[in-house]
Formats: sequence, structure tokens, C-alpha cells
Amino acid sequence: MSNQDKTSWFQVKVREGQEEETVKNLLAAFKTQNLEAQLKDVFVPFGDYGKGRVCVQLELNQTTKEAVESTAGVVGFVGGNILKPLNRKELLQLQGYDELQGNPRRAENAFEVGGTVTIVEGPFQNLKATIKEVDAANQKLKLTVTIFGRSTETELGFTQVE
Repeated sequence: MSNQDKTSWFQVKVREGQEEETVKNLLAAFKTQNLEAQLKDVFVPFGDYGKGRVCVQLELNQTTKEAVESTAGVVGFVGGNILKPLNRKELLQLQGYDELQGNPRRAENAFEVGGTVTIVEGPFQNLKATIKEVDAANQKLKLTVTIFGRSTETELGFTQVE
């Protein structure tokens, strides 16, 4: 088994209209500073939630905080000096899920074949999986999980992965 994931999700204020460009800037900044391993994911939130915001999943420490704050297009972390990680409900909402029913609001864009997800429920919890097939109509994913060097296929709902 791998080490426990030390990353959390945070919202970052960015210049409105420059959200996608800021995502690229963040990825480049972390690569340039050899901090790629500490930045796990970045995305622009769904719909109106995405105006002037970007979500980052990272291992928060002084170095990564400064790397985010010094990136072109970034205004600062939401919350200022009091950085509070997003909870699961907030994250699902920002990713475009209907928080009451767990239904994706943008299923066709949420997952891509060949992409990697982390399983958050069930016997494969906390393991990485590769997306083999996306069934948007039924909100299901066919995944391949590698355990002890052997690949196993499984099918999970959209809300069981992140």
C-alpha cells in the first residue's frame, strides 16, 4: 500500500476571465519549481462557481502556498490567512455535481477514457484507477485497478471516485 494522501482541496481567487490560463500557469509554476509531486490536481469550478476561482489539490505547506500565491493570475487563497480545505460536499458542488442527489451536472465532461481517478468508496478505497469506459447515461465508470501487480476491472458510480 502507498502512503496516506496528504493533499487537500483549496479554492484560489484568480482574475475573472483568466481561469483556464491560470490553471496552465499553476501547472507550469509547480513544474518549474520542482513541486509537481505536491500539486495533485487543478480545475476550474463548474458554472458560476468558476468565475474568478480555481480549485487546487495540493500538499499545503509554506513552499506550495507561496508557489500558488506568486503564480500569474492568482489573487490569493479564498479565506485569506485562514486556509480551510474544502469538504466533500463543497468539492462535489464545485465539480458540477448535484449535491442533493449526487448526479453530475456535466457528466459528459467530468471523466475521460484513459484518465486516472482515486476511488473514494468501497473495497478499493484510496486506490488509483484508470478509466476504461464512461457511461454518462447511467453515471457509471468501468475502471481498471492494479493490485499486487494484477489488473482488476470494476464498475463504480461517478460519486464513488474523484
